[in-house]
Amino acid sequence: MIDDIRLREDVLAELLWEPSVACDGITVTARRAVVTLSGHVGSYAQKSAAAAATRRVAGVQAVVERIKVRLPAEMGWSDGMIAATAAARLASNVFVPAGRVLIAVKAARVTLTGQLDWWFQREAVEQDMRALSCIVDLSNRITIQRLCSLAAPPAADRGDEMVEALYRAWFLPTGASSDRPRA
Repeated sequence: MIDDIRLREDVLAELLWEPSVACDGITVTARRAVVTLSGHVGSYAQKSAAAAATRRVAGVQAVVERIKVRLPAEMGWSDGMIAATAAARLASNVFVPAGRVLIAVKAARVTLTGQLDWWFQREAVEQDMRALSCIVDLSNRITIQRLCSLAAPPAADRGDEMVEALYRAWFLPTGASSDRPRA
């Protein structure tokens, strides 16, 4: 097991390496593979990127996020302005069906609720909101409820398709022959 000092150094190195994080305001501590991030950054996107970079480091088992977002005073965004901006951004996202996601804003903290069909749609919404320069926190409570299509064959009949998709994603190097075992 990696010691706490080495883990802290590795996390700091990863934060310095990550171009989307201004880490001069971040403090890192490590204890028994649990890394705590404290301090402040200038946007929620940086806070999120710092946590993601920390989770990438080998040996990190958990991340405690205590980073505060300090928005520039001149921004002066009201919750109504933030909600309108978030709604406009959501409306322009081609992957998200209209009317399926609700946005609530309180003290520059955005909460997303609703139901979508696919995980990638949930991630697309979160990615859009994370990039807003006017928020300090984001809570994604969108659930996934995939409705079965009557036109699609039952899952039991789709085994070959699933095996082939996994094979393409994991085992087939670029330019290699497509000869592969069948399920």
